[in-house]
Amino acid sequence: MSFCKKFRGLILTDYIDAELDSQMKERIEEHLNECAGCRSFVEEVKSKLVLPLKELKPVSVPETLWPAIKERMRKEGYAENRIESLVARLKSYFSLPRLSPALVGFILLILISSLVFYNQQMKLAKEKERTDYLSSLLGTTDAFLGTATNGFGTLIEEFFL
Repeated sequence: MSFCKKFRGLILTDYIDAELDSQMKERIEEHLNECAGCRSFVEEVKSKLVLPLKELKPVSVPETLWPAIKERMRKEGYAENRIESLVARLKSYFSLPRLSPALVGFILLILISSLVFYNQQMKLAKEKERTDYLSSLLGTTDAFLGTATNGFGTLIEEFFL
């Protein structure tokens, strides 16, 4: 069935207009030989879309038509209005009333994140400062951990004992 959808799309566009390459045309015709539904679709397209249009006689269009259309569009400011319209739509889309809740939320998110980060950094700094202070009181970090070589434990204990 999915092949039928693909083929029907090609039938409506390129097959009816004879704009397919030979390989694709052969594939569609092979499918049409096997699929009665697609064959009836081709016949329906030909009878309802192609034949009525073939009976129409071409109408000649005055050569001045397109320049007249362009001139009228220029006079009415069609191109300028489209650009102005686009700019106006963009301004309204990015206007302050629409963006203000998002902007306020974004600013709050940045502020809260900054405060949390600052507090964490301050805690780490205080903890490092405290550890450094205790280490300085007790000697080296090795002494603080109780790994002194003389068996007394810390440098302070060694000094007093």
